[in-house]
Amino acid sequence: MSLFDNFNQKPEHSSSSPVTRDKKAVFVDYITLQTYEDGYIDRQEERKLLEHAIELGIGIEEGQSIMKNLVQQRNYVIEREVETQAKELLERYSVSGGVIDKKEFNDAVGLFVAACKGKVSETDSRRRLKKIVLENHWKVKEGGLFSSNWFTEIS
Repeated sequence: MSLFDNFNQKPEHSSSSPVTRDKKAVFVDYITLQTYEDGYIDRQEERKLLEHAIELGIGIEEGQSIMKNLVQQRNYVIEREVETQAKELLERYSVSGGVIDKKEFNDAVGLFVAACKGKVSETDSRRRLKKIVLENHWKVKEGGLFSSNWFTEIS
């Protein structure tokens, strides 16, 4: 019996996942290539990555899982997750005092900009967080005797 007799036989081990290691490795390489320069995955890139996962036969949930693991290992950023974290922070602020004040909002903007590794400008971050506040109908403290309409002025 030679070494090559078993060459065309399938391995005897079974995997709990229908996705082969080869497909996962190709997907990881694809993610690495797409995030090579900046380590940042915006919404369009995330969609493109997940579409590639589907093309490989990996699927959305498995693709998201692989992407999240890679993001954690390599300290990459997924924009959607940063927005979720900012939303949770703003929600805590709105619940704790009943309103979000200027300092709390600015703190959230600073954290958002830092978490995005500078890929999203402060101006754009303010717009995005304002949109989150408005969509959730959270109250904002502005105006008053010595205050400006800081929130209304964000455009």
